[in-house]
Amino acid sequence: MIYIPRLLLSQFRFLDRIVDGKELTRKLLSVLSNVSLEVQKEILACIPDIVEDSEHADVASQLREELTANKDLTCAAIEALTYLNISQEQVVQVRSTIVDMLKTFSFIDLPIVVNFLLESLTPQDSLEVVNEIRSNINFVTSSKLSAEEKEKINTSAKLTVDALKGRMQFQRHVADSWIKVLDSAQNVKMLDVPVIFILHWLERRKLVESLVRNKIRNSVLTEQHLEKAFSNHTQIVRDYFPSILALAQTLVRSSEPRICLIGAALYRLAFTHFDSYCKQEIVASLMAHIGSGSASEIDTSLNILSDLVKTQLTQITRFAVFIKGAIDYLDHNNLAIHHIRRLYLLLARLAFSASQNGHYLQDELHIIIRKQLTSGNSK
Repeated sequence: MIYIPRLLLSQFRFLDRIVDGKELTRKLLSVLSNVSLEVQKEILACIPDIVEDSEHADVASQLREELTANKDLTCAAIEALTYLNISQEQVVQVRSTIVDMLKTFSFIDLPIVVNFLLESLTPQDSLEVVNEIRSNINFVTSSKLSAEEKEKINTSAKLTVDALKGRMQFQRHVADSWIKVLDSAQNVKMLDVPVIFILHWLERRKLVESLVRNKIRNSVLTEQHLEKAFSNHTQIVRDYFPSILALAQTLVRSSEPRICLIGAALYRLAFTHFDSYCKQEIVASLMAHIGSGSASEIDTSLNILSDLVKTQLTQITRFAVFIKGAIDYLDHNNLAIHHIRRLYLLLARLAFSASQNGHYLQDELHIIIRKQLTSGNSK
């Protein structure tokens, strides 16, 4: 189907010669207030290709007014502004207008809004703008919303975080500003947990690990904050599973119990909310902790597995064969007697569950126990 307004406007794009560019620009902008919303969007999409560079400043001023007057044109106006050649002073003015309106934008518009704000940033401005983005963006879901509405919010949240990741990846000062803002923050906002994972993914590991430890010590970052991030924004945090796993491993190795508990929470939450591949990697990592020879790591790993057996029995039973492999560590004297007792109790619960995998483990467990009863090693 041919859309006539788009067809007509396309004839004005990339004209070889414009007799009166100022008048053409004035006419286009005057038409904006007298046509339907769909045609307004078409005009805004064409404006950067129609008007001359000398008119870009006037067009930007008009688009800035449209941003405040008509929320339905947010995306179209910002996209048009992206392609205009305007002075840094005008960029700052437009950006200031958008920052002041952050709380009023529809969640559907936020990915484009955030991308524009960060794309136009200079190192001098980035700290203030990043702080405003962190403070004013919150994708809140409610049980009263329909499944379709929740899906739209979650999709928009993911696109917004993806926009953040892209700018942090290619503009170092944006990532630096996020680290500074998070370091000084005394509370946790919706974007904080995903941003921590992004920064870790960007190879800022030492800085992120130090930041997270300090937040845990000061009771700023808690298990409740992680629970909210994993349950409400599973699709977002799943993209950073390798960083989540690496961070959990590091925290569990800590000698500080409070930090170790947050590492354990990361393991549990990732196992609960992520797919089978992630679950298998988590179990393999927990087995590595058990074989490490560190008493605190072994205790924490067994605690996590015990919790998962209580809350995720069907899922954890699928990986019983990996957990059974921990018995091999008995030959290397890595496990104390109380660790061995806990391991066998764990395996017994898995073996005598109702699942098919559990029945298979029963035979394996019986064979192992018979062998060990006849062993000359008292342990």
